[in-house]
Amino acid sequence: MGTAMINKKGKSGVSSLFPPRRKEDSLQDYVQILVQRSKSNFYKGMLDDQLSCLPDHERPRVPVTDEVYHRCVTKSVRVRCTKLVFAYESTEEWGAVFRDNVQKRKAEGGYGSLEATYKEAERLWREHSPAYQRCRSVAMPGILPDGLRNIRRTRRPDETEGEYRRRIRRDVTNCKEQAVRDQQRIEASAILWREVRPAVHDLLEKLSEEGMAVKILQQDDVRREIASHIENYEPPQDPIAATIDLILLEVQRRLFNNNNNEDAS
Repeated sequence: MGTAMINKKGKSGVSSLFPPRRKEDSLQDYVQILVQRSKSNFYKGMLDDQLSCLPDHERPRVPVTDEVYHRCVTKSVRVRCTKLVFAYESTEEWGAVFRDNVQKRKAEGGYGSLEATYKEAERLWREHSPAYQRCRSVAMPGILPDGLRNIRRTRRPDETEGEYRRRIRRDVTNCKEQAVRDQQRIEASAILWREVRPAVHDLLEKLSEEGMAVKILQQDDVRREIASHIENYEPPQDPIAATIDLILLEVQRRLFNNNNNEDAS
């Protein structure tokens, strides 16, 4: 029943599988719960009678089958909890300091929050764990020292896995947006040289007769068209200024109006 409810609501993640942290639980209490949860592999495969022995605030809402485990216990959660266990159970001096700071309040120099605790555990993992492979975590794609190929993107030394993934998603989004802008510039350039340039050449040839530019600007339809872009427009009497206005009008027609037509389609 519980599994069906989780799937039906489309929820995923550990927060949908386990009860939330109780108000009365200190940071140390909750870290101990997470450590035990990780060491028990999030109680995967345990039967109802086994789960019933756990306190209510630690027990998963439903039996953790393979399907539930795959849906709710993400790799990033498992990785973070593994590093938390490593730091919290270390017998080294830095491990004792870590546990002491978990127990202290923030005003006393403690971590003060679960996220800060996670980040410190990840830092200690990078510095002390023999399982940490710096070359795989921060190296550019290419050949690793052991001869294997590294195809991962670059992860910065001070980034958590979650921060790294969010940055990569932002980078991908930015690249897509830049590609759209580049394509728009290419299309605008093509219109400029394919359509605007010949039109301007034809216009200048047409305006070669003295005073023709001023005469065209006096036409009602031309004045109204320019007035739709310039408030209180008055056609200039100077031939050069009149020619420039007509050139800009042609650019407006060919380039900007073309873009509007594409948007409408």
